[in-house]
Amino acid sequence: MKIRRIKESDLEDLRLLYIALCNEERSLEKIKVSFKQVEQNQNYYLLGAEVDGKIVGTLMGIVCYDVAGEGKNFMTLENVVVLEDYRGRGICRSLFNEIEKIAQVNQCDYIYFVSGAQRKEAHALYTALGYADEKAKGFRKHFHKSF
Repeated sequence: MKIRRIKESDLEDLRLLYIALCNEERSLEKIKVSFKQVEQNQNYYLLGAEVDGKIVGTLMGIVCYDVAGEGKNFMTLENVVVLEDYRGRGICRSLFNEIEKIAQVNQCDYIYFVSGAQRKEAHALYTALGYADEKAKGFRKHFHKSF
């Protein structure tokens, strides 16, 4: 297994991961457009876990600059997913290890992410990786369906 940044040639594998994450179809063309934006922004880290030439897991970390208080950087994670057939092999752990190194290089004070309440198995893994359930309540406002 190799953890590395996603390349344009990986986008079909990434599309399949996002279908697994969201349980609905995803447009490769829209992913390509978004990927170009991510690729050009130095604060975005879109990582993939490659096994036998295929991307089977991914997460995205975004370095954020906090201007409140002491102004310490933090990282937000999004779109954490490993294909079901590859779970239990340490892939998610490896993705988290790599993104934590990147967060430290970027002098992030902490990593923050939310996870759907129904994802109990994932929550157990996040706890095992040292992440605490902060009992926060997440809020989201949709302006339009994007896929």
